[in-house]
Amino acid sequence: MTLKLAVSLLLISGVALAPAGLAGQTTPRKGIDIYSTALIEAAREMEKQWGGLGYGPLDESTPPDYKHLLVCTDDSVQDEYPATADGRRFEYLTRAQLFSRRKMTEKDFWVPVVNPARVEGDRVKVVVEQRGVEIRDGKQWLAISDWGTVFFRFDCEKKEFLFDEVKLDGI
Repeated sequence: MTLKLAVSLLLISGVALAPAGLAGQTTPRKGIDIYSTALIEAAREMEKQWGGLGYGPLDESTPPDYKHLLVCTDDSVQDEYPATADGRRFEYLTRAQLFSRRKMTEKDFWVPVVNPARVEGDRVKVVVEQRGVEIRDGKQWLAISDWGTVFFRFDCEKKEFLFDEVKLDGI
């Protein structure tokens, strides 16, 4: 069986990518949680590449605080994400909570959104977008700014996903 076929079958069956909180799950998940790992690795790489810029991805926005990340739960893949990891704190808020905070601070800010996994060649990718929480002309927006594409490869011998790399891009 080819690697691409094996990964596709695992994705279709939901075994490897199923969220940890699913009812009726009898066997513990092996290896890494790709969604949590994607969030952590994307934040790490964004901080490394963009953390010293001193400004936000949006005009006049609050610079991203890569040590305390607000995550939009409504638009992200539903999973059990960590409260802390790699020296970072994660705070999970709904759209309503994010826009309430935006109104209170009167400043735009960004939040990560974790997208569903996709098979690309012989790897699985998870895109973690940075979206700006904005109010323009009285309307609320979650505008995409940039993103980190996090790649995983499947180790056939161990039958688990392994983190491979992060590629950053943006508008």
